[in-house]
Amino acid sequence: MSKQHFATHIKKKTEMIKRKIIDVHTHLYLPRYLQLLRNRTEIPRILTDKTTNSDRLIILPNEDVDASTQSGRPVGKEYYDMAVKSAFMKRHGITTSVLSLANPWLDFLTDQQASTMATDLNKDLDEICESSNGAFYGFGVLPNTSAKACVNELHHISKLKYLKGVIMGTFGVGEGLDDPRLVDVFVAAQELGLTVFLHPHYGVGNQVYGDRPNGHVLPLALGFPFETTIVSLPIHSLYI
Repeated sequence: MSKQHFATHIKKKTEMIKRKIIDVHTHLYLPRYLQLLRNRTEIPRILTDKTTNSDRLIILPNEDVDASTQSGRPVGKEYYDMAVKSAFMKRHGITTSVLSLANPWLDFLTDQQASTMATDLNKDLDEICESSNGAFYGFGVLPNTSAKACVNELHHISKLKYLKGVIMGTFGVGEGLDDPRLVDVFVAAQELGLTVFLHPHYGVGNQVYGDRPNGHVLPLALGFPFETTIVSLPIHSLYI
């Protein structure tokens, strides 16, 4: 291969790489889920700020107690408007986005509620992805009330063309990710070829940050990475 041909080859490869930018961490609040949160009176919930007529989301443990966080955070169109998400992708040269439901998922629901909602949400997400002409794929959500319910939903997700895995919090089915009951869940995900995207939500306890209000800075910037690290390490004990 001549130097000229080699340079052309490298240029084409570089352009190809630049074109294929995949965002695997982008959240979506589906309409069905938004309505669920608006109907609630306890955390997690969505409040409507009457002065601005805007939605405010309160989802973190004890977030309604701390004066710096009790008003929640805004829920902008970037969380639910597909046109806004598409515009963001175009602006940043993102080829494909893998959408996932934002925390706290379905951890707060009872058995049957969680199973029904998971199935419905996963169908909703698959339909959105199907209509995107390849721009969107998704990670489904599980009903984290029992290992059996999770396995059943994994099989359902595996039949949805545009869902390529699941998003899972550190809650598991109530006792963390090193819970022996989750072995069946992880095995099923592997056998079905589904990715498990681990995501934080609960942090490491706000008491470690002191008594002064600090908003979301420390719980998210430090608490979230610590949470996923702490709960991930014991998983190895399930297979040793």
